[in-house]
Amino acid sequence: MADQRQGRGCANYAAIVLSLFAAVECALAASTYTVGDASGWGTGNDYRTWEQKHTFAVGDTIVFNYGPPHSVVQVSQADYQACNTNGPLKSYSSGKDTVTIKDPSSFFICGTPGHCQMGMKVAIITASSTPSTPINPPSGTGSTGTGSTKSPTATPNKANTVSLQSGSTSVILLSIVAAITTFLL
Repeated sequence: MADQRQGRGCANYAAIVLSLFAAVECALAASTYTVGDASGWGTGNDYRTWEQKHTFAVGDTIVFNYGPPHSVVQVSQADYQACNTNGPLKSYSSGKDTVTIKDPSSFFICGTPGHCQMGMKVAIITASSTPSTPINPPSGTGSTGTGSTKSPTATPNKANTVSLQSGSTSVILLSIVAAITTFLL
């Protein structure tokens, strides 16, 4: 009888350790991206190209770095396409705004009149989703590209590199969990 209780106790410890490993793995999987990279959030940047070189996931963090007169307005897809700031979902104005992506698609535009029309807008589309309608920039904007819909295909990029680094960390964490589990058993 005592051996059975000891066996259950070890199994409980192993379950707890594995649960902790899963929680740490989820936390390590998220990535942080600075919109516009070193150029930050401002006019004259090509955000369409920036969007396309990254593979985003729910849980990732997006950082907007900017100065006056800019701001960041999170909007619906329709307002993104129309450069409409009248119905914001959220507004940011700190100059260093951090947004955790919680939805499969998130849309951001500059709140300064005319800046969105000049291409100061970014669509964060996660790899697990495809927008319901193509994301086309308004005609005559400074945006590049043909307005094609972003597809959720995986391509080699910085985001995949981050995932590989997280994968290496996972192997180390798994080794630690295995050692602790062996010790407890």
